[in-house]
Amino acid sequence: MAISMQAFRKGTEMENEKKTYNYTKTIDVLEALASSQSYIGVREINRKTGLSVSSIYRILSELQERGYVLKNPENKKYRIGSKALSLTENLMNRPGNMMYLVHVYMSELNLNTKETIHLACLNGAFSGMYLSKIDTPHAIGLLSKVGRKFPLYCTGAGKALLAYSPEPFVKNYLEKAEMEKFTPKTLYTPEMLEKDLIEIRRKGFAVDDEEHHLNTVCVAAPIFDSGGNVIASMSIAAPKYRMPLEHLTQFAGILVERTQALSQSGLTAEMMNGLLRNKEIE
Repeated sequence: MAISMQAFRKGTEMENEKKTYNYTKTIDVLEALASSQSYIGVREINRKTGLSVSSIYRILSELQERGYVLKNPENKKYRIGSKALSLTENLMNRPGNMMYLVHVYMSELNLNTKETIHLACLNGAFSGMYLSKIDTPHAIGLLSKVGRKFPLYCTGAGKALLAYSPEPFVKNYLEKAEMEKFTPKTLYTPEMLEKDLIEIRRKGFAVDDEEHHLNTVCVAAPIFDSGGNVIASMSIAAPKYRMPLEHLTQFAGILVERTQALSQSGLTAEMMNGLLRNKEIE
């Protein structure tokens, strides 16, 4: 049966309108997720968009499969994924957006590992400080706290910062830092630490194998500014009985990928220093 040109055009227009409507629904879902600073559920997306629950589930499933949405397996809620943020790289020179990207990456690592994620920076010449923390969903976690100082020589976050600091800074640290032996595994002499710093630079990440606290392990990687200066470190820490070090280091690859991406995003030391004052990613 022959189809008239008028009928063909009408059918094409209806198909295009249907596609446009589907695209619009997807954008509505993304905007609902982007408007929240935390994970939100399908019912809340339904209230924000007016879309049916079945449509929302289908859209979320497709977006999650392509990396544009993250799903928390514990509470079944959703948030914007890092791939969606990568579409707005031209806006990443805005501090709020960049710090949100930091939080998204920390959230991804937290979901993948189910362990504690820290963001830290140097605090003077001999210690570091926690800038942000996402706790493990497990009942037993770590006692670390945002704003708390920690030693550089026996923590993953600290060694990642120290290994990539300027040579004069490292030389001064090795000569003057007081190194207490917290556990039998603590690297408490300048010679032991210097050897470990060389290994960290070779691998691209640092490891803490019960060096600060018994039964606690950690892997950490540095974050740099556009000039190549280390401005922070991001780490994954866990009780050793739940996450043996050999298992934890399997996440080193994705950790380094995320810190390298952040190093290319335009982050600065000033943004990191402002976290405690502004609570931008808490």
